[in-house]
Amino acid sequence: EFSRSDKFGHVLETLQQQASRQLALCGLKQDGVRVQIGAENQWAPLQSCSLIFTRYGREGEAAGLIGTIGPTRLQYGRSISSVRYIGRMLGDFVRHLC
Repeated sequence: EFSRSDKFGHVLETLQQQASRQLALCGLKQDGVRVQIGAENQWAPLQSCSLIFTRYGREGEAAGLIGTIGPTRLQYGRSISSVRYIGRMLGDFVRHLC
């Protein structure tokens, strides 16, 4: 549904303006994965989407945030597993660098 409208443009604009900074401050623990579906998203352009994200980095501090955005009909099990795995891999990478 994103390819047939300008909906995805609004989603990207919202993320670039404020959402990514505020998502990072949401109290998410290092190995936690957060799922927000539809109306659970506080920003109107994201209310037709699902967000799955996690923090990664060194213990006690986040080096970054990684996740996926998709329609609310997303394959949640697969997406959550993928985000968790990639977050752990990036976390290991960052810990080895620092």
